[in-house]
Amino acid sequence: MMTVEELTSLLKMVGRGDNRTTGTANAEYWALMAQQGGWTWKTAVRALVQFRTQHPGTWMDPGHITAIIKDAREKAALSFVVPDYPEDLPPPEYAEWYRARKNEHVDRILAGWSKGEPIPEPSAANEIREHRALAGGSGVPLELPVVSAPPELRADLRKNWRKLVEKRPQLPPVQALRPTPKAALDPQRMAEARRELDQIRERQPAGDGDGSDPEAVAS
Repeated sequence: MMTVEELTSLLKMVGRGDNRTTGTANAEYWALMAQQGGWTWKTAVRALVQFRTQHPGTWMDPGHITAIIKDAREKAALSFVVPDYPEDLPPPEYAEWYRARKNEHVDRILAGWSKGEPIPEPSAANEIREHRALAGGSGVPLELPVVSAPPELRADLRKNWRKLVEKRPQLPPVQALRPTPKAALDPQRMAEARRELDQIRERQPAGDGDGSDPEAVAS
């Protein structure tokens, strides 16, 4: 986050670039955009310098700074390499641990970027991206496309994957389903059913079109 003094200094720098004047309304607008965009003093100044370098003489909007910082953050995330999986980390906590390590990496890269350092090229290890589909919150990957990673990284990726699989909770063996035996037929109920069927047939008039009366069918 930026302090009031930092935002005031930034607006002065922006004003010198395009000869604009800033007032209270401008400062409140820029403060809102800075808060929403997650600016810091160093990243905002770095974005300002980059914009003025690439677009000299162009009117600058706070949205430009937000877009530049967002782009830098996304590029920094692409250079993230999954670290070794901790031996004592329970599988359900893997997703949270993974996100925390990734955020730390991005913040570290942005700190260097704000000082003028280049953002590392995207790592081939991240070709797997978020293909670590977590199984129902258990934290255990359903699949890990190790083959898509470069050869020098495959051993570490397989090692981490095996650690997760080994820590998968063991489920009790599934008992084989046995067919339910058919219930024995009750002779008394069978006899009652036959009598009811005979009564229905006796009440049914002949020649109602069901084919039982040849003359009705012929007509």
